[in-house]
Amino acid sequence: MTAMAEPAGVEELLSIAQGALIAHDVRGAQAALDQLPSSTDDDPLVGYIRAAALFAAGDVEGAEAVLARARNLHVRRIVQAAGGDLDRLSTDPAYAVEVGRRFYNAKQMAPAAAAFAYAAAIHGPLMLTALQLHAEALHYEGRVDEAATAFAAVFRLEPTPQRHSFFLYSLFFVADGVRRHAEEARNWARLWANDALPPRPCFALEPHGGRPLRVGYVAPSFTVNQTRQFMHPLLSAHDPKAVEIFLYVEAAEQERAPPHIHLRSTRGVEPDEIAQQIRRDRIDILVDVWGHAARNILQVFGRKPAPVQISWLNYMQTTGLAAMDYVLHGDFMDAPGKVEAFNEAICDLGPVTGLFQPDPQAMPSPSPALARGYVTFASFNHPAKISAATLAAWARILKACPTARLKFKYAPFSDPVLQAQFQARFLAHGVAPEHLQFEGHGQGADYERAFSEIDLALDPSPCPGGTTTLEAFSRGVPVLTLDGQDFYARIGVQPLMAIGLRELIAHDWDDYVARAVELAQDIPRLAQLRAEIRARFDASPYQDAPGFARRLEATYRRLFEKRLIQRLDATGKAA
Repeated sequence: MTAMAEPAGVEELLSIAQGALIAHDVRGAQAALDQLPSSTDDDPLVGYIRAAALFAAGDVEGAEAVLARARNLHVRRIVQAAGGDLDRLSTDPAYAVEVGRRFYNAKQMAPAAAAFAYAAAIHGPLMLTALQLHAEALHYEGRVDEAATAFAAVFRLEPTPQRHSFFLYSLFFVADGVRRHAEEARNWARLWANDALPPRPCFALEPHGGRPLRVGYVAPSFTVNQTRQFMHPLLSAHDPKAVEIFLYVEAAEQERAPPHIHLRSTRGVEPDEIAQQIRRDRIDILVDVWGHAARNILQVFGRKPAPVQISWLNYMQTTGLAAMDYVLHGDFMDAPGKVEAFNEAICDLGPVTGLFQPDPQAMPSPSPALARGYVTFASFNHPAKISAATLAAWARILKACPTARLKFKYAPFSDPVLQAQFQARFLAHGVAPEHLQFEGHGQGADYERAFSEIDLALDPSPCPGGTTTLEAFSRGVPVLTLDGQDFYARIGVQPLMAIGLRELIAHDWDDYVARAVELAQDIPRLAQLRAEIRARFDASPYQDAPGFARRLEATYRRLFEKRLIQRLDATGKAA
């Protein structure tokens, strides 16, 4: 007589379900999950695997609902383990904000978002602050649609230019983001800037002849924040005989600009006063290098304090401003619908849109696959950039490369809830959790070590990396990018063309997957690329500060002369 088989335990059933998903056996996975006792319904791991099975079955709406429940259960466990009082979270908004900030500062965005949500649900003096922080945490968690909805709610409750700019920024990452951003940017300008534009702006236009053009750059800072690596080499390379430079910054005393540059503080100064200062400085070309990012002063540009106004560098999208004359782009960014997405005229700077100065400690290292025998792919990008299409393509690469690993590194990836959500989404595509690695923020030697442990960086789409790609190049790491459908999805193409690596530009997702797999299966070729990248980067236009500065100065002269001719044509003499 054959003995009856013992009923499978919970761990065994979960292992069977996970193995079935890896084998693309959705029915088998569901059958194993259906045998789980009801007592497991409050287990986050069960929820994550159930969500993966639903994603694999094509039930996206159901999967998202199950994933949300698993996330919430997971968050509750983490908050309790940290000594949090779950009952108090729902009744004491000050306590909820305190707990949220604690997790936010630790870069654990899922618990932070949940705590802030509790506070935001209670009407009171902390509601708006909590909702803003909730939106920011959702964004860092990569829940882009929810983040955009929350930022929009904050703006509706307190309609200010800065709140509106937060909402604008969130639209970079949603579906149809270029169009939606352009529409909302024009709405921002209509509400906060266009009414300040004088009917007939009048300037004492002086033909520059032999004099330097007076160029003003506007940003919170130029030498102590993320613009440092781009702006410092340019400010040092500008020819004082060609341009006289003014920096309009929050705190002039904190800047470390070259001594011949004029500094003007803007912190606490009203837009009208800043505009008057710009007029007193008789600026010819006023350049915003910050866009709608936090702490912007784009309202100043709405007052048209300079005859030629330009958007550049940190913001590749339209500002929406009627008073912004130009946006500076570079080669390989053309795409259908690009012109219609901009209020500004688009001016091409050539092979690169800016310079990049690597950190002194940035050094190339050998491809680790040479010693390991397998390839480690990586993304050091913001979680909000990793779209569903990107994740699906990366899963296909891992399935085709059974020994490969994919490392995610960005501060919020230290969050175990975010890690579990990514594992569930990859499991739905048949990728086992052990093929994924997660690291949070790193500095100094830790940051450099992270680059030495990866072989090929994978660029997301339709929101590619920018600085992230240049950081990789400066460490000798090759980057695979996709030539996307719109101009913003193509910003990853320019760096690779600039260093002469067309072979790392894919035309569609199938091509992207094929190129990644081909490199993973040819470790000597991958190692050769790794050995070439830094030298290529050092010889590229990104490192040619004098050449870029001369091109930019020539562009400024051309745009100013065009403005002068327009004025002369209209009046018969310079005003």
